[in-house]
Amino acid sequence: MQIEENQETRGGLKPLSEILSRRQEREAGRSSERTNQSPPRQETRVDECKCKTCNTKFQGEVTTYLFMRPPKEYRASECPACRAIREAEEKAEEERELETLRAALRKQWIRTCGIPVQFQNVTWGDLDPDYQARPQKLCQQWAEKFDLDAPGNSPSLVLFSPGPGVGKTLLCSLVGTQVINNWKGDPEGARCPLKFETGPRLVQRIRATFNLPEEARYHEREEDVYRELRGVKLLILDDVGKEQPRSYRFTQ
Repeated sequence: MQIEENQETRGGLKPLSEILSRRQEREAGRSSERTNQSPPRQETRVDECKCKTCNTKFQGEVTTYLFMRPPKEYRASECPACRAIREAEEKAEEERELETLRAALRKQWIRTCGIPVQFQNVTWGDLDPDYQARPQKLCQQWAEKFDLDAPGNSPSLVLFSPGPGVGKTLLCSLVGTQVINNWKGDPEGARCPLKFETGPRLVQRIRATFNLPEEARYHEREEDVYRELRGVKLLILDDVGKEQPRSYRFTQ
């Protein structure tokens, strides 16, 4: 009597656990079939090959694809010596292309980083060795050792004189151009690593951000100035103290 009631209650339906169990078995069977399918057959061996560049015979890899009709055989066509020469030439050509891009970037950076126009094409070789001999030597050594990949490892460089007109701006400009010309990084996505700014111009830029009207939405903000200065590997400040800021806010 109890059995008849259970069958009537089920209405002839199979238990859910049984259905799920069979489904899992079918999925496992399909997975096993996929695993057992063998990849395209091929054979690899080492045999005598002939270099297409120098015609030298050498022991190279020979691959035979058996799934093709008729089977196809592919032999190494470049001896180790010719391959090494080709790879070296390709690497040298790639480096030449990179250096061309670097050179273009260096010129652009020197032109736009703030270095005075009259000093952008001046080099250490253009100076008289006796002109400010000691500062000149110190600046040249500092610029040579400065590493753009680790700027924090270099000490600060300060040029001070009681009066103007002794060549500090020129020496700072030469430091900047040498640091840029020493750069050998990846040109892709590279940003100018240097900013040359003067004290008076910096004060002027910051003052221009005070009390801006609401409609000046695209005008440079004070934080924009600071962000630009913080975002470079080397900041060169010239004529510091030449113009004293009148705003206590700027001094802070």
